[in-house]
Amino acid sequence: TWVSSGSMYYSSAAAVASAPADPTTPPDLRPVYVGRARVEFDYYEKAHGQSLPDAPYLGRVVNGTWEIRGALAKEALGHVLGTLVRTGHVVELAEGGFVGAHLYRRGPAFERRRGPQPGPKREEIEVELSEYEQERRARIERNNAFLASLGF
Repeated sequence: TWVSSGSMYYSSAAAVASAPADPTTPPDLRPVYVGRARVEFDYYEKAHGQSLPDAPYLGRVVNGTWEIRGALAKEALGHVLGTLVRTGHVVELAEGGFVGAHLYRRGPAFERRRGPQPGPKREEIEVELSEYEQERRARIERNNAFLASLGF
């Protein structure tokens, strides 16, 4: 039998089937989750709320992708942007929106290279053009000559 509690189900039949021979040991009533939202709420959001009660749950990053439930995204983005504005990394525009503050740090200057670079030069290798490429270049030359005759 299955006992439902919101979006979680508890398997009392599985608990009875896996019950130990010792009757004093309680049956296994761990939840079987239906859907990711409830798992995320139970394991991530509750733990986050206990450790950082003043900050909203910001989701998590999995394989380089930010994952958060849609209902929590607005509050999370507001918190992140508010923190960036307070630290001076982002500027909030009067007409709405945000822009990076372009903060720079003093440090050693980067070496600038100007002009031709010393070092070995590449040898240009002449490649024989295919018949198609030869026809294409001839067609381009004809078109350019025609355009020049028209004054373009």
